[in-house]
Amino acid sequence: MKQDGAHRFTVAGRSIAVRFGDGDAPDAVDVFRASERHWQRFWSTGGAVDLSGSADPRARELERRIVLSQHLTAINCSGSATARDPGAGESPSARDLESDV
Repeated sequence: MKQDGAHRFTVAGRSIAVRFGDGDAPDAVDVFRASERHWQRFWSTGGAVDLSGSADPRARELERRIVLSQHLTAINCSGSATARDPGAGESPSARDLESDV
């Protein structure tokens, strides 16, 4: 790791985990393993919408947006702090889904 400025570091060829706050940062390998377990569990449980039988040409895009919405919800709701506004983390097309499709 090379410090390029007061608050700028360059890391090359390594996997690291960074903790912002008090205490030691977790081991990067442990973080990656926990993340892998979390996403495997997340995508293997719950419900899904299958629109493959639809004749509507917009069905594929709607499915893509549903999956994206699940992913963004999981990311934005994973921490202890909530988003500042209801649209935080969403693209305008995802927010305006009902008017587009």
